[in-house]
Amino acid sequence: MQQNYQSPTFRVYFKDIPLIFTEDPAPYAGDPDALLVPVHAPQAILEAMEYVENMPMHTRIVFHNGDARSLMEQFKGLFPEGNYLLAGGGVVFDENNRLLMIYRNRRWDLPKGKKEPHETVEQAAMRETREETGLKTLHVRAPFMVTYHYYYREGKRMLKETHWFEMEATSREPLVPAHHEGIEKVQWMPLDGLPEVFSNTYANLLQVFERVLQQRAPQPDEVADPSE
Repeated sequence: MQQNYQSPTFRVYFKDIPLIFTEDPAPYAGDPDALLVPVHAPQAILEAMEYVENMPMHTRIVFHNGDARSLMEQFKGLFPEGNYLLAGGGVVFDENNRLLMIYRNRRWDLPKGKKEPHETVEQAAMRETREETGLKTLHVRAPFMVTYHYYYREGKRMLKETHWFEMEATSREPLVPAHHEGIEKVQWMPLDGLPEVFSNTYANLLQVFERVLQQRAPQPDEVADPSE
């Protein structure tokens, strides 16, 4: 069951397990699936990471010390420069308020990719969205959010920080999936169909989709008073 905690947090995903960095652990104290980790030094973060990588018994790890930003900086400091990647991605809407989705590796995904040295993350988001979907004309409206996940590559931990940008495009332009990158199809997804992909996507993308629904989905009409 999804939790809706109110205290400010940063989330980093390892596979489907969120590592939560918060100032206040109290809302998580009664959660049997959460492991609470007080942090007085980065070593505590590293030890908890090793624990969850080898024995993923909990569905979330909650790090706390009263300063969430400081915790995130300590976490990022565990990754050498070559193991810390910046990426950009597109949260693209058409004129009918549909979200642009790609289907890759048997999961629903969003267009995104690694930033090249000469690019900004916004430029990377634009380039990757064009390359993966075939769209030529894109307009960036605003930064949307930032997500984090870490994984292993060649025996080394890699942290990816993805900057998402809200964009506009038109459905009149043809969509061309980048088959050479494993993308099977590209399509415009109505927002009322978005919850159907939640069980077949990546955990770190759920927070992107949830924000899309919060900001863009129409609000249900108020129930009429039967006495009127």
